[in-house]
Amino acid sequence: MKQKVLSLVLATGVLTLSACKAPERRPVTGGIQAFELRRDVMVPANQARVIFQHGRAQPGKNLFDWHCELEINTVSESPQRILADTFTVSSANARIVRDELSGMPAMPFGAIDCGDRFYETRYRLESTRQPGVRKMICRNGYTFCSVGKFAGRNEMREIFGEWITVR
Repeated sequence: MKQKVLSLVLATGVLTLSACKAPERRPVTGGIQAFELRRDVMVPANQARVIFQHGRAQPGKNLFDWHCELEINTVSESPQRILADTFTVSSANARIVRDELSGMPAMPFGAIDCGDRFYETRYRLESTRQPGVRKMICRNGYTFCSVGKFAGRNEMREIFGEWITVR
């Protein structure tokens, strides 16, 4: 009996500790196979990405809300156009990243789990017509105390609106 109780306590402890470990990058299996850009979008001069938030392309992002960034390979002094196209997802991974504006190191899970991280998913993109379009990065809004999650199809509908269809 003592051995069964000890085994149960030990198993519970291992499960508890494993739940506190920060996840490494891992493959995403959310079933997203492609992003269809339904109309052309401009990448601003001196930048390599377009930010989508609240159903439209934005000049900047509000870190308190869901957002995605469509990224290209090059930066130019002139605006660059990404043509309407379907971009196949060749790989994807999800990770937890620290707040880029806080200046504080990310706290390990189980310590102070409040507000210093984003749940980010990176999708590597491919298009034979536009090989310079390379990835889509989606992040949750800045959250406080363990309510973060990775963007799913419902969040992406709010982020992209009519601009992009997720397949």
